[in-house]
Amino acid sequence: MQTSQYRSFNLKKTSERNQKVLDQLAQLREKLKQKQQQMERSFAASNGSLIRRSRNNGTVNPVSDKSHETFAIV
Repeated sequence: MQTSQYRSFNLKKTSERNQKVLDQLAQLREKLKQKQQQMERSFAASNGSLIRRSRNNGTVNPVSDKSHETFAIV
């Protein structure tokens, strides 16, 4: 009987820890998203709004411009 209670307790503790980690990851994702948006606004302001973002891919690629080199997030 004690063994099943011990297992139940461990399972509950593990579940609580897993949920805490998932919550922390969600917070980090949100912070990253906010930072990325802030960087996009900053680049857009300094590069004449030539930043484009695709929902399929979040990589940064250089975009050729006659006056200066800018980056597009595609």
